[in-house]
Amino acid sequence: MEAFIQYTVQGLAAGGFYALAALGLAIIFGALNVVNFAHGAFYMLGAVLTAVFLEFANLNFWVSLALVPVILFIFGVIIE
Repeated sequence: MEAFIQYTVQGLAAGGFYALAALGLAIIFGALNVVNFAHGAFYMLGAVLTAVFLEFANLNFWVSLALVPVILFIFGVIIE
């Protein structure tokens, strides 16, 4: 029973990530009529940057959670 609950929660989490990615693509396609796959790259960049901050810079989770979106926003503006 414990494995069933664990697999169910993991499946719901994975489904949530897929839904988030699909919604991002749908919004961009609806607004611009262009499919932009860079959102996934930025999503992974944010995850890696958070892991780097937590592991190597020894920052608190909440500090990383506040800092990473700001850094990625600036990076996205520069790339745009």
